[in-house]
Amino acid sequence: MSTYYDFSRCAICRSKENLKNYRGKFEVTMLLNTLYLSLMFILEKRQMLNFKTTKVIPFLKDNNIVDTHNNRFSNDDIARYLRNALAHFNIDVAPDPYKKRIEQIKLWGQNEPNKPRCKEPCIQPRCLPDQHNANAQGEICSFTFSVEQLRKFVDLVTDAVSID
Repeated sequence: MSTYYDFSRCAICRSKENLKNYRGKFEVTMLLNTLYLSLMFILEKRQMLNFKTTKVIPFLKDNNIVDTHNNRFSNDDIARYLRNALAHFNIDVAPDPYKKRIEQIKLWGQNEPNKPRCKEPCIQPRCLPDQHNANAQGEICSFTFSVEQLRKFVDLVTDAVSID
């Protein structure tokens, strides 16, 4: 049995190692699993890690992966919508024409329901969530990756937190 010195970080390092050595038929699933674990850890522990989203979000922008649907989002907002897309399983894949392999992976964020967050009715509801521009599918921020882009992004995210 192995020892964990820092379970959270060790789990990400080990997930990265598992992904590197993976030779099965479900690479995209392994990539998404690794991204999910890594991104959740980074965003939930960002103060402890002193993590800045400027380490990973420029990759999404520079590679035309993120579409903000004419909304003005900060890097932190974009990271949060990516996290929410994974957490709420807003994931779709597009196969090649022969349906032999996955060519594209899409994740998306949506507006929160337009209802007050507080229990008692407000006179001036400030507890209504902001509603952002959405496309016809209700997406306010979407991420479309090729498999190669997803591989590179997962490496970038895991490298941002790994303690090899």
